[in-house]
Amino acid sequence: MRERDSILGPMQAAVHHRLTELTRSVGKSDQDRLVVLAEHEIPRLVAALREVLAEHEPDAAGRCPTCRRRQPWSPFRRRKQTPCRAYLAVRLRLDTDAVPTVAASHHKRRKRSPQYQG
Repeated sequence: MRERDSILGPMQAAVHHRLTELTRSVGKSDQDRLVVLAEHEIPRLVAALREVLAEHEPDAAGRCPTCRRRQPWSPFRRRKQTPCRAYLAVRLRLDTDAVPTVAASHHKRRKRSPQYQG
């Protein structure tokens, strides 16, 4: 595991540094620099995002094989049709109109006891 950490640590830091650098350069650039960033960096970012999402492509049953591998198997766990975390995160960031819907609970709410009504 030590070998893996030694590879991932600097790589992760480099990716985060590059994303921070891009974010800062957009905020303080002139119009010409923004055009160059849009022409060169946006296609690269989109390609990188597509590669990540390709890894999370759902199988025939609609489940993400990558996220499914990370969950421990249990015979008592019900298999829920939940969206892949990667697709959900991208959807929420790219589409500001997309609001995650929370499924209503199937449990009935207990009636309040007459003792506790104030």
